[in-house]
Amino acid sequence: MSDYLVRALAFDGKVRAYAVRTTDTVGEAQNATKHGQRHRLR
Repeated sequence: MSDYLVRALAFDGKVRAYAVRTTDTVGEAQNATKHGQRHRLR
């Protein structure tokens, strides 16, 4: 499963919601740091 971001906004009713899943991105960054590599953005 890949990472995702869900965002919801309303206006005068003042509703704002964010949901983020970054497990894959965090895992890639951890692996790159463990192996002494610099992580490049795609």
